[in-house]
This record gives sequence, C-alpha cells and structure tokens, in this order.
Amino acid sequence: MKHLEGIPYFYQNGPPSLYNAGGTSMVIPKEGINCQALAHIYYWNTFGIPLPRAYWSKELYEDPLHYFMRIPHSAPLFQGDILLFGPVHLANWKKLHIGIYDEESGTILHTTNTTGSCRWPLGAFASHASYATVYGIRRLDWEKFGLSSFFSSIYSGSETSSSVLQ
Repeated sequence: MKHLEGIPYFYQNGPPSLYNAGGTSMVIPKEGINCQALAHIYYWNTFGIPLPRAYWSKELYEDPLHYFMRIPHSAPLFQGDILLFGPVHLANWKKLHIGIYDEESGTILHTTNTTGSCRWPLGAFASHASYATVYGIRRLDWEKFGLSSFFSSIYSGSETSSSVLQ
C-alpha cells in the first residue's frame, strides 16, 4: 500500500477518470484523485479486479452488483476491507468517505484535501467531524472472484486483526 500514499487529492477525479476507453488499463490523473478513485486503484493494483466505474461512495455502500460482503462492526478487519465513514446523522450515502484497511500497519488508507492519500490509525477518524461515524464495512467477496484459496490460506484462524469497535 505504500505506493498508494502521497497521491494528490482532486475531488473531481473520481472512478471514471481512471480507466482508458476500453477499460483495460488504469491511469492515475496527475491532478490527483478522490477517495472513491483510491478504492478503485487499490482493487485493480492489489487483486487485478476492476470495480464498476459507477461504484462511488453510495454504490460501494449499497453494492448493487454484490462485489462485497457486509461485515459487522465487531468483526476483525482484513486486508482491503473498505470502511465507509461520515458525519453523525448522515442522510446522503453519496457523501460517505472511503478508507481501505491495511492489515500490515493496522491503519486506514484514504485521501483528504489537505494531505492527499495517506494512512491514519482508525481512532483518528473519530476526532474529525466529517468522518466520526463508521456506517459500513465491506469485504471483497473472495469466492466470486476466485480468490478463496488465497485468502483462506492467509486468514485461516486469524484473529489478530483489529476490529472497528474495540
């Protein structure tokens, strides 16, 4: 995940700005990206999985194409889990902020307008009004993408990951 740190923030560059015309490759715009684009880049670079271009915050939360599993807040977090943050009493899922769990460091990779892409410890989100509440956790449906054996060998019996509510 280190290679995804330091990308400038640019709100207007969401997922559609990343893909070439045929959708066969991805380019990070030099102006920067937003948090939704960061999730797309992560899944493409890490698992070779292109998320649907229409998957922004609301779509990642609702997951109409069933790319992800809904994970309870009490469950351990695993590499690549998507956390959806927002202010208390958020009513518009389009305004959710996206972060990606990095199991090695125990931090959340995300992007902000002040730092670009960076990692924060999970506890740091609660002190920012815009990110104070975790509204959902999504984990890639490993079986759907033929990654079950890869992940089961890594996570069999693993209870070492952090959980959102500790």
